[in-house]
Amino acid sequence: MAFDLARGLVVFALVGSASACFEDAPDQGSGPAEGSGSAEGGTMGGPTTGDPDGSSGIDGTGVDAECPAGFSCAASIPGGWQGPVARFIGPDPALPACGGDYPYLETEARSGLQAAPAECTSCACGEPSGVECDGPLLRMYTNLTCSGAPSLQFELGAHDECTVFGEFGIAIDGMDVDPVVQLPGTGACSPSGGDATLSDPSWTNHLRACGGAPDAGACGDGGSCLPTPGNPLAPGVCIWSEGDLPCPPGAYALRNVFYDGYDDARGCSACECGDSSGADCQAIVEVHYNSSCSNLRASIDDPMAGTCYNVDDGGGYAPRSGRMIVYGTEGGACPPEGGQPMGVASPAQPVTFCCTQ
Repeated sequence: MAFDLARGLVVFALVGSASACFEDAPDQGSGPAEGSGSAEGGTMGGPTTGDPDGSSGIDGTGVDAECPAGFSCAASIPGGWQGPVARFIGPDPALPACGGDYPYLETEARSGLQAAPAECTSCACGEPSGVECDGPLLRMYTNLTCSGAPSLQFELGAHDECTVFGEFGIAIDGMDVDPVVQLPGTGACSPSGGDATLSDPSWTNHLRACGGAPDAGACGDGGSCLPTPGNPLAPGVCIWSEGDLPCPPGAYALRNVFYDGYDDARGCSACECGDSSGADCQAIVEVHYNSSCSNLRASIDDPMAGTCYNVDDGGGYAPRSGRMIVYGTEGGACPPEGGQPMGVASPAQPVTFCCTQ
């Protein structure tokens, strides 16, 4: 058979170019071991599946029978996919730029999203407002020491509500009064805090896909002879498409999903305030001669527990009504609730890579 000198020179030039494209690249090993799983953050290598004789794709031996030395047969690209590309995989700062036989950057993607929970400022509650005060119990005695059993006792109503005692012919001399306290379930506090600070997420793996390789001729069933990727490129070539997709049947059988972004739902639960308690009610307790709280007999400002108050008028009359007048409240507190980290960041904008190795 006659030897075509011109064709031989072209092949020799292409082979020389392929063998020299990574000659000066740093020795970074072959990158992370690759497997065929589709889990986010996985890798993409391992034994070739789907085409053991290498007739429709790169077979891992480095040379295809139909292609010059240093070239392998890359199967035709199915519709809807892009490539073929060679790829670098590893931590982002360690990835080389595209160059040599695969000079053009086609796409980049990531896997292994890591995002710390939100940092939340502490929740706090202001002083309660809208506090109401509970009407105290009055105990009235026929002596000035409030000793023995009380002759009469009544519980007063809410602020400025007149409580009628009735008609009694008992001479009342002493009276003790429970302290006026906050009515449970009243009062509310305004919450503050719970602001979120979010750290930037990171990725454990980055993939840089490089294309633009020289074509040394047709091979297989519509395939092309492309330079066989070598260190620091990962072995084999890939096709890729946006979305989380199954790999097409054929040589490009090893699938992995990387991502081009993330959705961030991290934050802090809302700050809330529990029931208020402990407010100091400032009130006057009055007793009156008549049944309409309009004929004052005695008044006690901020009654104290254990104190017997002298309400003897010298006439031997029993009081007929009483009321509590609240003129102020102070203090009190609400327990803060919430302000806890919630939500996560999740990978988004998937990109599927299907590779020969």
